Amino acid sequence: MSFKSEWEAKKSVYFNGASELTVARPGSGVEQLNPSESEAFSASVWFFDISDYYGTLVGNSTTTSVSTAEGWNIRYYANQMRYWFTDGSGNRLWAYFAYANYSRLQWNNFVMTYDGSGNLKGYYNGVRTLWETQSNTGSLSGVDSSADIKMGNGAAYTDNWTGQMCNVSFWSKELTGLEINEVYKGRDGNIGAGNLNRHSAAGNLVSWWIADDPRDTYNGTIYDMAGAYNATPSGLVDGNLGYGTP
Repeated sequence: MSFKSEWEAKKSVYFNGASELTVARPGSGVEQLNPSESEAFSASVWFFDISDYYGTLVGNSTTTSVSTAEGWNIRYYANQMRYWFTDGSGNRLWAYFAYANYSRLQWNNFVMTYDGSGNLKGYYNGVRTLWETQSNTGSLSGVDSSADIKMGNGAAYTDNWTGQMCNVSFWSKELTGLEINEVYKGRDGNIGAGNLNRHSAAGNLVSWWIADDPRDTYNGTIYDMAGAYNATPSGLVDGNLGYGTP
């Protein structure tokens, strides 16, 4: 029930290539943004990229290398959008698709889902990314990332992304196609970020950042509008918070 007609995001963060948001690692488990291999989850981000630089949009991977990382990640790399869930021992679920398959210099939505049983999926602008390439190795075991959750940068702190983001969210379930379409369009059918606290799966919405909380400040706190995991900005300057949205 995330009707845009009743609420519409009015705020985004411009990540300037030297900035990030950090949620200090809350702990283990999907309810603390750090799912194990047996826990279903989804992560969603609205983004507007303005460069072809490498960079992580959101994740809690311990490194930016898919072969050695532990945790989940949504990242740009080598003209591809990559997303993965790995256990730190070389076992990984990994998929990617090329820039040629999506439109740059506009607002886009991407949702990564995991079903708790070894199946990773991606959805671009409400549609399953059927053109993706998957490169999975082994079965996940003992996933428990030690990293903070980062937006606009990776766990290695050298993977800054340049562009805008809003309505970043994390869910304690594998969202269905209909639920993902609701993230993309709301229930009124208009494309753009709606009120996720009124989403039909809001009971599984763990955290939701960069929406329209009037308390947000570029040099203080970006508040979690669904849960308790507030983000701390670093490297933002006055004016980086408050850009337009989808």
